[in-house]
This record gives sequence, structure tokens and C-alpha cells, in this order.
Amino acid sequence: MHRSLGLRAALAVCLFAWASSPAEAQTDLQDLGRKDAIGVVVGGAAILAGVGIGVYLIVQHNNHTISGCAAAADDGLQLQAGGGQALVLMGNIADLKPAERLRLHGRKLKKDAAGRQVFLVERVEKDFGSCNAPPPTP
Repeated sequence: MHRSLGLRAALAVCLFAWASSPAEAQTDLQDLGRKDAIGVVVGGAAILAGVGIGVYLIVQHNNHTISGCAAAADDGLQLQAGGGQALVLMGNIADLKPAERLRLHGRKLKKDAAGRQVFLVERVEKDFGSCNAPPPTP
């Protein structure tokens, strides 16, 4: 059984080595005109720019969102995010209610006078429904 498997593997390696022999070019690069060369360069640059913009947008999209459970605080609402992190919510929070699991889009601001991290809410990306809101942190 093992001998048969080894023979098959050796045959497959030989077949792949034979099939992957270098191919000869069918066109000569010197036959390309100046317009063709410029088109190739412009097309390549456009593809690279598109990939770069796509990566940038993906990274930035995830950079400004945070998820957690909204909870009542002494001076408004706070978001209990992962790892026990609590953020004071400011901005567009009129429609937010305590005990809701949310994904918010916005940005972190500097800490407030009490030393708490502040998150400026621009919009609610998703409301996941209710959650067990922890008691407000002092």
C-alpha cells in the first residue's frame, strides 16, 4: 500500500515537472508600440491605486467602530465595551437606551476631567437588541 502511494507521488512529481516546462513567448516586446506600453503602465497604476484605496477604506471603517452594552451612568450613558472598558458616550445619543447592545460609529476623544474615555457617537451602525446592563461605574 505504501509502495503504491510512493510510486504515485513520484509519478505526479515527474508529470508536474514535465508540464511546467518554460513556455516561449509568442510576441516580441519590441513589437509593442509606444501607446501599448503607456496603456500597460497606466492600467497597472490604476489597479494598484484601486487596491490601495480598498485597503485604506477597510482599515478606516473598522477603526471608528466600537461595540458594547449601553448602560446608564450618573451623567448620561456609557458603553461597556470588551475587556471591561467603559466609554462615556457623547454626540448623537438621543435615541440610545440603556441595556441595548450596539455597534457605534464615531471616534474616541480625549479623556474627560474625571479621567474617563469619551466616545463621540456619529451614528448607530447596528442594534443587536437587549443586553444585561452592568451597574454604572463611578
